[in-house]
Amino acid sequence: MFSPLRRLAGCCPTALQQLQHLQQFQPNRLVHLTAYQFKGHSKWQNIKATKGKNDMIKSKATNFLLRKVKGADKPEVEYTFDIIGPAGTFFIVTAETSNKKALENDLRKYFNKIGGFRLVADGGVRSWFEEKGVVHVDVKKDGKEMTTEQMEEVGLEFDVEEVLLVEEDNTKKFELICEPKSLSNLESQLGKGGFSILQSEIEFRAVHPIECPEAESVKIQKLYEMLQEDEQVRQIFDNISADE
Repeated sequence: MFSPLRRLAGCCPTALQQLQHLQQFQPNRLVHLTAYQFKGHSKWQNIKATKGKNDMIKSKATNFLLRKVKGADKPEVEYTFDIIGPAGTFFIVTAETSNKKALENDLRKYFNKIGGFRLVADGGVRSWFEEKGVVHVDVKKDGKEMTTEQMEEVGLEFDVEEVLLVEEDNTKKFELICEPKSLSNLESQLGKGGFSILQSEIEFRAVHPIECPEAESVKIQKLYEMLQEDEQVRQIFDNISADE
């Protein structure tokens, strides 16, 4: 459901220090790094947490920091890959690697195992998406849970396009959507206003989401699982309807 706002107008720690801090976590605890939280509005991007997934996330976080410490001679660069899938599905994958060609080969290997996916030239599916600034905010402020109507009033004040109440794993949060150029200012204003910001970044949102045929759902789920296991992959976006 779309909100009425839809159309209204110090010093950072080094990678080594982060790695040392990461190693203090107990084996059964989930390490949360924003870079590895897969987002989106389809069930594929919200595969339910399991022990295996938790272990994978922690391992990816550790490997990510290790590469930062040991790979200084080959700096990693962020790349974006456009993918066409079955039944009119499109995907945009962002990844960080020091060898783009090798990662492209890895992606093709995944596609060959699953079938029905292929890489296209940079920007090949970009017209089916739009970039949006997205801020996730805790539903509680000053110890009290805010209503959607209250958050929409805040959104009007800060020129937010859309306000959504999202629930994942029995946890509620507000999702505020704005133009990319307004993201930094929105985050700043929310912080000054006493809101707890959970996450803030630029995302690709499908302009015309589609329904995924049940016959192709298994392939798409396998794609997500393979990409999530690749430590170079940072985010995945698709044009699949949120109701899928």
